[in-house]
Amino acid sequence: MPLWFLRECQNESLTPGNGPTDICNKQLYIGDVFHATDQQTMKDFTHAVNCTPDAPNAFPDNVVYHRVPVRDDEQEDVGAKLDDAADFIHDAITSSENAKVIVHCIQGVSRSVTVAIAYLLKYQRDVFHTSLYDALAHVRERRGPVRPNNAFYRTLRAFEMRLRRGAGDDGDLSPIPDLYRDCVFA
Repeated sequence: MPLWFLRECQNESLTPGNGPTDICNKQLYIGDVFHATDQQTMKDFTHAVNCTPDAPNAFPDNVVYHRVPVRDDEQEDVGAKLDDAADFIHDAITSSENAKVIVHCIQGVSRSVTVAIAYLLKYQRDVFHTSLYDALAHVRERRGPVRPNNAFYRTLRAFEMRLRRGAGDDGDLSPIPDLYRDCVFA
């Protein structure tokens, strides 16, 4: 990532006026690169999932990091990384009642949302969500206009199907939101 871009991001959040968004019980948040490189913001977090290949892990002395090195590109294979990222979030949250995790990418719209939803599907399914559709609706209600790219959404559908089959649930998959109706699902 070019240094000029990071310098610009340090001056203005891509979600102006807003801090990271609470997604789950004041322990899991979604943010952007500005939040993740802002010392004042990051002092509140114990853990971070950096969903970029090259944005810095800005505070390694104070925050435990996990990197999901993907670009927001439909050619990227995020699927192989979802279990590890969800497990990292779960382990962090269950390690202490004071743990707070921020999941971030550049804008907090696609990659970080994909990882946060994977966590919700894997570990919070009984509490918050019964499906990918519900998890996406929950994150949208909290954060506003979020949109995992088409390939990431297809990967989340496959992730949901694998988790459901592993739990002995052979029911129908969740409905496909209108904005993904034109995706090709294998």
